[in-house]
Amino acid sequence: MNVEETYNIDFHPVWEKKLTEEQKQQIIQSIDTVPFVQNQLTTNVLIAKFKKNGGFVTTVLLNNGYAHSLQLEQIIVNVMNDKNELLAEGSFNPQLMIEPHSSQPWSFVFAHDMVRNRILKLNQLHVEVVYDG
Repeated sequence: MNVEETYNIDFHPVWEKKLTEEQKQQIIQSIDTVPFVQNQLTTNVLIAKFKKNGGFVTTVLLNNGYAHSLQLEQIIVNVMNDKNELLAEGSFNPQLMIEPHSSQPWSFVFAHDMVRNRILKLNQLHVEVVYDG
């Protein structure tokens, strides 16, 4: 890990249009606290909540620690607590391109049948993204 390096923000075009300047600034400020991890795709949970319909949604920073762009097309996303108990899992096709050494915010919406445990507290969650890369 190189403590000198940090992530740049890389907003997807949809997010660039959708977010207010204040929301963008909040995300940019949150990146300052994200430790840079070289040669890995890491995540940081920004928001996590259960939906009224029994589903679950989480917004994460996808952090590309590689020196090359990452293309995320078909991925598996697992949401777990600090005891590695599975809260939700699902397959997604986000069609994302994350620039080298950049963070991109993205939301994953899990349908009711993708939620495995509704009893877990939503603190200290981590999100694992499995991809071909």
